[in-house]
Amino acid sequence: MRELAVSLPNERPEGSRLMSSVNEYIDEDSAAGRVAEWLFAWYHVLIVAGLFGFMVWLRARTWGRFVTDGTVLFGGNDPWYHLRQISYTVSNWPSTMPFDPWTEFPTGTFVGQFGTFMDQLVATAALLVGLGSPSEELIRLVTLFSPVVFGAAIVVPTYYLGKRMGGRFGGVIAALVLALGAGELLQRSLVGFADHHAPEVLFQAIAVLGIVIAVRVAQEEKPVYELFADRDWEALRRPLGWATLAGVGVGLYLWTWPPAILLVGILGVYVTIQLPIAYLRGESPEHVGIVTATIFLVAGVLSLLRITSFDLNMIQLSLAQPGLAFAGVAWSLGLSWLAREWDRRDLDTWQYPVTIFGGLAVGAALFALLLPDLFWYFVDQLLRFVGFTVNPTASASTVG
Repeated sequence: MRELAVSLPNERPEGSRLMSSVNEYIDEDSAAGRVAEWLFAWYHVLIVAGLFGFMVWLRARTWGRFVTDGTVLFGGNDPWYHLRQISYTVSNWPSTMPFDPWTEFPTGTFVGQFGTFMDQLVATAALLVGLGSPSEELIRLVTLFSPVVFGAAIVVPTYYLGKRMGGRFGGVIAALVLALGAGELLQRSLVGFADHHAPEVLFQAIAVLGIVIAVRVAQEEKPVYELFADRDWEALRRPLGWATLAGVGVGLYLWTWPPAILLVGILGVYVTIQLPIAYLRGESPEHVGIVTATIFLVAGVLSLLRITSFDLNMIQLSLAQPGLAFAGVAWSLGLSWLAREWDRRDLDTWQYPVTIFGGLAVGAALFALLLPDLFWYFVDQLLRFVGFTVNPTASASTVG
């Protein structure tokens, strides 16, 4: 079944097998049989919905501690940045505040990292709850509970990711592990901690889920260049459709947290490894290459629409995000084209990955020699984002 609401591609039909076993003992025409059949059909929805409610309760139960004498307060420093951004966005929807005079006071600074998609979502929620004219107190209350909603919503893409690996039961187990998990994710999705961490994880999970589905569909549908030449859009509908949705997921992740460029790089590493593996197996690299190129393209266009800095800044949406995404388009299509050339010239199969990785090594060496400052800037940012710096700051450790 292709409908997402019912089943994602390649769902394992373990529910039907279990139902067949139960039917041996329960008359399916009886009331008990109909109830059992309904439970087997919808148990995963009930459990995930229950876990969502549990996660909301767990994160929101101390909300009264943040309301003192009718004033809504927050935990930590960064929520106050976001409150200013959200209040500004409520008054100037959908625009966010491009410059904050209170950050690095008295000079002020650009705060592209703070005026993000998260602030627009919370501001929109405040406008809806306040029927278009929310009070400052209502804006604070909505902001107060925003990490709770973002944190609990992570259970939905987590369920579907688990379902991709182990069927509906695997998805339920994944959702259960998330709901009972502690640590930084729980702490930073508690009521009052209105920062980018919880929505960052939510949109990261959505983006990864989209990528996983798009790649699987590519392996099933096997799109190739000839389908574009023949304009066979029906054959391309599923792979390009899922790839577009995955690209939108990556784009929203970038809108939420510009250093999400790391995921774009991870997808590029996957392409670099997977396409040669596919070629060595006797498969066409075009199947995955076309889909990943589409993901990169959509993510690049979306990040370009929100650009705030015309440099290679990793902290704000700059030329770095769309630049790396568009490089991913060229890389995916280039490796696909190279495989065709290899076949046309009847070259040895093993030379294909050797040429790719050898070229990468030479390119990296030339990059380091010719543009050393830029090269080490990228290296430093990579180590910072993944938390491998030698003497990390508190903020870098938190993000890592």
